[in-house]
Amino acid sequence: MKILKFQNPIFSKYLNYTVRLGDKWADTKIGEKLRIANTKKIATIAFVTRTCLIWLATSGRDRPDILRYEHDPDCRLFVGLVRTLKKAYGKDRVDIFSPITCLGFYVSEE
Repeated sequence: MKILKFQNPIFSKYLNYTVRLGDKWADTKIGEKLRIANTKKIATIAFVTRTCLIWLATSGRDRPDILRYEHDPDCRLFVGLVRTLKKAYGKDRVDIFSPITCLGFYVSEE
């Protein structure tokens, strides 16, 4: 089972969302279970989206404001998400055209 690491592991009992730089998580399947690092929790994947960071900058008619489901409260606004990604991955690796993989998931106890 893959292990999903978080810098700020705060989770809702409902839908959670995380944004990962690059495509390491792009092959994750809907329904797949991932172990959440340093916890006894499991993330069950509800959706996977590959896109670029600019896609999250504003909500549009074709998609909801998905960042409201971001597990980390600091990332629920685009500016906070970019700040956190730069801290996690290095400021030189993140720009608005960076490829990202977005995971929607539900958390349960092991």
